[in-house]
Amino acid sequence: RDSVEGGLDTLVWSFAPAPRRRRPASFAEVPATSPESAALAKALKKRGFVFVGPTTAYAGMQAMGLVDDHLAGCHVAVG
Repeated sequence: RDSVEGGLDTLVWSFAPAPRRRRPASFAEVPATSPESAALAKALKKRGFVFVGPTTAYAGMQAMGLVDDHLAGCHVAVG
């Protein structure tokens, strides 16, 4: 992943995890980090980002749509 061509979007999407097999039943099942977010944070730091860690990267992944953590039964959840 160190040789990802393109912009920031290409870099970030290269760390997209596989879709979840099932939706979390409660907020306790929603993680604050993932192996992918830790790797993304490391890659961003290598490129000069200062204030980024696995939790911040995971929140960004949620906001950008790479991770769908809507709970089971949520009216927003698709599928």
